[in-house]
Amino acid sequence: MICPVCLTESLRIVKGQCANCYSKQYQKNKRLGRKISNNIIISSEQKELLEGLMLGDGCIQYSSKESKNPRLAIIRSVLDEDYMIWQYHKLQTLCASGIKYHSYFDKRTNKTYYNVQLQSRAMSVLKAIRDRWYQNNTKIIPLDLKLTPLICLVWFCDDGSIIHRNKKATELKLSTHGFSFEENLFLVSLLNNELKENFRICKDASNFYIAGSTKAAIAFIKYIDNIFPECMSRKSDKWRSIKLWNGIQRGPYHKMIL
Repeated sequence: MICPVCLTESLRIVKGQCANCYSKQYQKNKRLGRKISNNIIISSEQKELLEGLMLGDGCIQYSSKESKNPRLAIIRSVLDEDYMIWQYHKLQTLCASGIKYHSYFDKRTNKTYYNVQLQSRAMSVLKAIRDRWYQNNTKIIPLDLKLTPLICLVWFCDDGSIIHRNKKATELKLSTHGFSFEENLFLVSLLNNELKENFRICKDASNFYIAGSTKAAIAFIKYIDNIFPECMSRKSDKWRSIKLWNGIQRGPYHKMIL
């Protein structure tokens, strides 16, 4: 066959061109991708989003032992596809490709599960963030962490829930089971200082988590409500669809802008 690029005869054609031309183009694209990755600047909004993801479901990891730069990775149930799309549009400048869809069969439950996955480019700019959030490949809480509404919003969307004990009592739960007692204690101090309410550490069968009773729950909701994305209304409906408290300001949904 004749290669359409170099016009020479070749026994092996790879993606429409000979192996030699394909190899040259692959190396060129690789150098270009590396150059792009090294010049990417993370915005302040993206930094806050990454901080929230580190508290929640996100991870920054190296693809292999030989990798020089880490990448952000997020995996969610396909039920939260719209939430992943919302995050992708905010992190799009850090990604070389879009959201990918996967499924796997679990022999233990005899069921097939579907998820959505997002990966950023491998970037040197993520090294500093990973160094802050990981110690011996284990996620930790950096002592210079400061909370913002966007950080808490992503944290809640990933690992938070609202529980109505009765008509007058509501509780906020943040599933911080992956962090130590000392780290939970530090997070509670950040919440108490930022929101001027009393959050507490609780323990269940799997480990520690953070909880806030009605006043603390209201303070947390007010902190994130005005920027809450419509794609996660299944969580915000816990307070928006039920008239629980007098005087609480319900903000408009923050719709995704394509």
